[in-house]
Amino acid sequence: MPLPVNCFVIGAQKAGTTTLASLLAEQADICVSTPKEPLFFSKNFSRGESWYRDCFKQPMRSILVDASPDYSRGPTELFPAENSADGGVYEGIPKKIFDYNPQAKFFYILRNPVSRTHSSYWHNMRASYEDGQFSELIRHSDRYLVASDYLGQINNYFQYFKPEQFHFILFEQLIKQPDMVLQQCCAFLQCEYHPPEQAESVHKNASYQLNTFGKLTKKVFAKPRHYKRASQLIQSILPEAVKAGIKHLSTSDIPTISHEDHLFLTQLFASSNDELAKITGLNLGVWTK
Repeated sequence: MPLPVNCFVIGAQKAGTTTLASLLAEQADICVSTPKEPLFFSKNFSRGESWYRDCFKQPMRSILVDASPDYSRGPTELFPAENSADGGVYEGIPKKIFDYNPQAKFFYILRNPVSRTHSSYWHNMRASYEDGQFSELIRHSDRYLVASDYLGQINNYFQYFKPEQFHFILFEQLIKQPDMVLQQCCAFLQCEYHPPEQAESVHKNASYQLNTFGKLTKKVFAKPRHYKRASQLIQSILPEAVKAGIKHLSTSDIPTISHEDHLFLTQLFASSNDELAKITGLNLGVWTK
């Protein structure tokens, strides 16, 4: 009989959760769910705990990890439920997790909220889930803002869990020093640390957009999910060198955020940064450089 899931990588989306999950999965005592984002406490709760248990292929390991960044997209004081673009899908997740396992531990990766918001938008643009203009969306919707309200998301969890159940990670440090971050994570989980195969800087889910060739290739598929499944299959079977060549051929960097949008988002989240730094113990000065 498997243990209850006892570790959650709750966010933030587009802040390195895939990279951290990949590093954790290399540890002998840790089993990361398959898929990496089971979304059980958000979109798949009705499937029941039996379905959830089946997401863990090595359930007898001492630490089971669910890395679903959707778990930190709930309504906050700054972005209340009545104005939510998500229709309440992400409401009440901290309590669901508390009812399931009140002793759970959490990893929360914090990225400059301006960069995270912009990256999340382009992630959805590439996947054909978005067709609105970034400038309009950030001023008239919380769709890309609520997950960047780190202080609000943390306060949602602090209603149920103790601060010592959380380990906060700076995105920039994860990307530059993944091995050191992994050691700290293992110490937090009280499990034995094993050096990962790739200790150099990695980012497994960096943002990009499809170029003209990539868009033409995508049009071959009738629906976005068909394209996504084909991409996942290619990722699983092709050598790294070939995958890198395909990505270079079909993608390009995302556009730089405009000065006006950068200033708007900076001012929106600036007031919470001092309190956020106190709660997390992180030096957020890197976001202002």
